[in-house]
Formats: sequence, C-alpha cells, structure tokens
Amino acid sequence: MDKDLLLENIRKTYEKVSEIEKLQEEWVSYHKKPIDLSKKMHGLVIFLLWVSTLILAFAWPIFVYYYNKRKLKQKLKNNASRMLEISEITKRLIAELEVESIIPQDYWNTHALIHFQKYLTNKRAENFKECANLYELERQHSDKMREIKEIQKQQKEIQKEIMINTIFKS
Repeated sequence: MDKDLLLENIRKTYEKVSEIEKLQEEWVSYHKKPIDLSKKMHGLVIFLLWVSTLILAFAWPIFVYYYNKRKLKQKLKNNASRMLEISEITKRLIAELEVESIIPQDYWNTHALIHFQKYLTNKRAENFKECANLYELERQHSDKMREIKEIQKQQKEIQKEIMINTIFKS
C-alpha cells in the first residue's frame, strides 16, 4: 500500500477511534460513584473516624453506600437516552472501521495510531507492518523498563530494612 494512502487511512482510523474513546469515557463517567472514599473524601473520612465517635464511624460508610446507590441510579436514569445514543454511535463507528480501516482492531487506540503516524512521517517505517513491529518493540521496551524500576524499588526497600535491622541489632 502507498505510504500516503496508509497515512490517510491511519488519520481516518484515528478520528473514529478517538471519537470512540471519548464516547467510552463519557459512558464510564455515568457509572462513577458520586463519592469515592479512596480519592476525594479519603482525608476527611480519616479525620472524621479519628475525631468522631464509634457510632459516626459506622454510620459514615452506610451513608455513603446509600447515597452512592441513590445518586448512581439517578445519574443512570437521567442519562439513559445519551447512554443508548453512545452505544449506537460506538457500534456504528466500529462497523465503519471494520469496513474502511486496514489497521487491525488490536491497534484501534489513539496511542498506537499516533505512533504509527510518527513512524511514517519521521521515515522510521514505510508500511503498516514496519509500524506495527516498531510499536510492539517500543511497547516491550517500556514494559521491561517498568519491571526494572519495580525491581529497583524493591531492592531499595530491602536495603532499608537491612540497614534498620543492622542498626537495631548493634
């Protein structure tokens, strides 16, 4: 396939995949709890548990549970028509991509498509196969680097424990 045609196909695929990702983000936002204890209210909840009585400590999670249940149900009800519309648009876009795009579905994400465009415009690749191979190599490299950083982090923690144990044993 001609390089210009490939770039044009990637551009069109990117537009549709980008729209799908935005729609999916919107879809997910309708399912998020209004109060997430692990993020927004974490500090406040810890303070309340510390300061409050035992009754309040038990009442707060129950309150949050029922509040989230009611608000989530309300949000889903209020956005039901938009969620149906999102579902239909997503199905239509996927059907169009299955017909129009030469890019395999495994690479239907904006991250991969941006990299493919860069490979072609920077002349690191001349065709889709080269784009896919470069992308996979870079992904594997990133995974390995993440693993190395995790191992280094664990090594530092072990070294700290050894130092602490050495100090207290002396």
